[in-house]
Amino acid sequence: MRIAYAAPAWSSLVSKEQEGKIDAFLRRSFRFGFSQQLLTFRQIAEKADHTLFTSVTNPAHCLHQLLPPTRSTQYMQLRDDIHTLYPHVLPNV
Repeated sequence: MRIAYAAPAWSSLVSKEQEGKIDAFLRRSFRFGFSQQLLTFRQIAEKADHTLFTSVTNPAHCLHQLLPPTRSTQYMQLRDDIHTLYPHVLPNV
């Protein structure tokens, strides 16, 4: 869809009024058979953003080097027995 061309660069600059006009155009194009799916401008922009980010995360992509290094985050998994994790929090019964 041509409306998605360079959408990650300009979609955040679209006002609510302009977004409404684009959505009206998309509804008319669907109603007259120019499109097989009824999508909103926001859906098209989010898909374009996701596609761009997915491609940039590929190490072979030319923009990949501009991303910050990945961080390894480990989360502590809570267990059912809270006494073993936090014995000082609960009073002894």
